[in-house]
Amino acid sequence: MLDPALRQSLLQGLQVALEAQPSVQAAWLEGADALGKADEFSDLDLWLDVTAGNEETALAAVRNAVRVFGPLDVEQERAHPDPFIRQVFYRSAGLPRFLFVDVCVQTHGREVVFGPADAFLPLFDRVGVLRQGASAPIDLRVEIADVLAGRWRHVLVEKELQRGHVLEARGYFHDEVLAPLVRLLRLKHCPEKRDYGLKHISVDLPADDLQRLERLYSLTTTEELRGGVQRVNDWLDELGNDSYSLP
Repeated sequence: MLDPALRQSLLQGLQVALEAQPSVQAAWLEGADALGKADEFSDLDLWLDVTAGNEETALAAVRNAVRVFGPLDVEQERAHPDPFIRQVFYRSAGLPRFLFVDVCVQTHGREVVFGPADAFLPLFDRVGVLRQGASAPIDLRVEIADVLAGRWRHVLVEKELQRGHVLEARGYFHDEVLAPLVRLLRLKHCPEKRDYGLKHISVDLPADDLQRLERLYSLTTTEELRGGVQRVNDWLDELGNDSYSLP
């Protein structure tokens, strides 16, 4: 089990190292730390807002803070879909393998506005980078109708099963059948997180709905997938007729 003092030591080392860099305008944590749910399996989701041209200096500060605990056994940069963000992973051989740092460095000037459901934990913010915005109005009727109107796409599962392409059928079952179901469940239980997919799903849904959903995600064979499509359609009917759909 991870010693909480070790995690705190890493956090403090990162904060001290980053505050010493004038080009780092803000640093904050997202993920488990921001939610207050960090455990021995949680990594550190670190975000930095950095003056243009100083991104490499900021990353070096993170690298050195992690290296205090031992030589690095992971240092990997991955392409981020936003061109103004660099994402790099660091892990020290001297720390538990789950305790790696996932750092995203954004160029200063990129607006950061968190939704009401978005958790973040500021380490420091020199110039007011971090802001929490109001929730956008949600028209449940429109959102629910959009999900239910897409049920015709369930036929893609059967198409691939008829072809004998079970793997492709599983993919369509997840993307075209289960994903819209998850969206509808979120509209019922946590509409402010309707686009989160499976992220945090284990804490966002009631236990009975979660168990019902887990059983659907476990289906793999031809007959299970066919039966699963029908079960999802029955559940979608329940949700579409539920009173929450008529605000």
